[in-house]
Amino acid sequence: MPIPLDPGPADFEPRLSARRESAHEAAPRVDGFADGASARVIARHFASTRKAPGIRSARPVVLQQRKVVVVWRKMLSGTGARKALAYHLGYLTREGVEQDGGAARFFDAGSSDVDPRAFISRCKEHPGHYRLMVNPEDGRELGDLKTYARQFVQRVERDVGAPIEWIGTGHHDTGRPHLHLLLRDRTPDGRDLRLTGDYLSGGLKNAAEGVATELLGPRAERTPKPTIQADRLTDLDLILMEAASDGRVEASGLPGPHRPDALRRLVYLERKGWARAAGTAAWEIPPDLRTILRKAAQRDYRELASAKILRDSNLSGDGSRMRAISLEPGEHFAGAFVGVRPMGRCTSGSQALVIDGLDGNLGHILVRDARAAMCLDRIPTGAVIEAVGAVRGVRPSDQTIAEIAAERGGVWSRADHAEARPDDWPKFIGFHHSRAEAMSLEGACKALGDGRYSIPDDYCDRAGQVERALWGPSEISVRVLDDRQLEDQVRSPGLTWLDRLMAKPDRPHLSGPFGEAVTAALTERAKRLRMTGLGAGEPLLLSDADVHRLWAMEVKSVFEPLERTGKPVFLTSEGQSTAGVYVKRVHVAGSPYAVLEGKSAYHLLQWTPGMEACRGKAMNAVVQNATVSFRSVRNMGAELGL
Repeated sequence: MPIPLDPGPADFEPRLSARRESAHEAAPRVDGFADGASARVIARHFASTRKAPGIRSARPVVLQQRKVVVVWRKMLSGTGARKALAYHLGYLTREGVEQDGGAARFFDAGSSDVDPRAFISRCKEHPGHYRLMVNPEDGRELGDLKTYARQFVQRVERDVGAPIEWIGTGHHDTGRPHLHLLLRDRTPDGRDLRLTGDYLSGGLKNAAEGVATELLGPRAERTPKPTIQADRLTDLDLILMEAASDGRVEASGLPGPHRPDALRRLVYLERKGWARAAGTAAWEIPPDLRTILRKAAQRDYRELASAKILRDSNLSGDGSRMRAISLEPGEHFAGAFVGVRPMGRCTSGSQALVIDGLDGNLGHILVRDARAAMCLDRIPTGAVIEAVGAVRGVRPSDQTIAEIAAERGGVWSRADHAEARPDDWPKFIGFHHSRAEAMSLEGACKALGDGRYSIPDDYCDRAGQVERALWGPSEISVRVLDDRQLEDQVRSPGLTWLDRLMAKPDRPHLSGPFGEAVTAALTERAKRLRMTGLGAGEPLLLSDADVHRLWAMEVKSVFEPLERTGKPVFLTSEGQSTAGVYVKRVHVAGSPYAVLEGKSAYHLLQWTPGMEACRGKAMNAVVQNATVSFRSVRNMGAELGL
């Protein structure tokens, strides 16, 4: 038999590449950490029973088309084309390619036993043809490749709008059964068969995958082991909750493509205590499984983000002091600012805040979003900050949804919102739609389909319960007590956080590294204050008059450097508006103020989170209701002569 001239497509067998994950040896559990310890090692040190998986959003399960690889080659009519076709057919008919180990047997649309020499004879005048190698990922499940090949060619004929003369054979010698097809470039009635480049590169693959999906059903995405053992809400959990009846999941009720992975997930949930075996091949899952898994993921992401903050700080060896801090309404946690970091990929989402507390704990606190911690923008580490717990109120979006639904017979939709609030932007309405969709998954409201939601009368209470279950009873707010480090406060000519501590008869209990540093700083600060005649007693206690004097000294220390430029400095009061270039932020008596440089004067007004993004830019600012609203204005600097 002659040596084949084109053996390439027959020997081709696509393989799925496995991505290798780097392995890290766990560090020994000691009080400190070696230099360069990874964030995961630090997180494992203070949360050894939990892992910190990568962040993935919970999304609906997508059943995909079956995967098929199609390799094609177009052979033009020309010198040696008929001979090349004969060589290729000789290669395809070699021994050992059939399931029984025999030579390949050809078939076409109407017969299962076709003589390939007859095909060569018909191609005598026009030997041009297309060679296809069709390799389904699930070729063994297809069983009879002839049926699959015929339906595939029928789909191609329908796509190109012309009949096709072809023959094919199946090969089973590579471990994955696949097809070799030969298509004449002439139709039975003598017309040219032209397959465009776009169809060859994409259309053939779509046709092959479509037929395989019709024969075998959709292909479920393969679930990796980390997903099955993830402490977060996964696609498999959504399948389990959909298959549950009165909180009970039967193995027989799980969808076939996902049943093996779903059963493995149930076993893992049982081992974690989040599901309970209820007889043979049955489990009970709690009604709040979604919230349980989301809180578990939140905890892991929070610990991982906190460990990364610790790794990048000068406290990387203090992981044993790390504690999760949960504040009740009215509770405070103060200390030195260590760092803040997003808990996910969204920088404006949940944040992990680490504070070196006065009580010796290195606390990590969950902050709902970046807005609540915006006051820490460009605040140096070591500054004294405080986290405060407040009663969690009704979210404005929930209130708006409830109000519109009350006007519309208990139903909310985008159209209802747009009609009731015509001034709201479509994107703003879209945020409310996302909120209603999320609350429907939690059971606070009910999705009616077509973007409509049934909103009960107690919707706000239900949504509040969901918020408290996931985020805790308190809304965390953060404020800067003093943006200066302790050594700078000791030397400061004005009022500092140390001075406000000395003005209180009952001082907080101080312990741990930062507490000891505060105790030493208080001693040094008291010596300096006594030299200026401020305070009395042992330990030093400052009166209201002393505090006022220090406040006046601080105001002077802020105003004098600005006045040396030749421009007066004014404090913008309620109802006034001003314009200028945002220069910097200063702290007076622990409160932040923004400095705007106008053409003829400096203006001080209350600093607002988000202004740091406008540093060096011109803006208009208005003080109303003790808050500042500002907007950036282009080219104002040139108009002001700056």
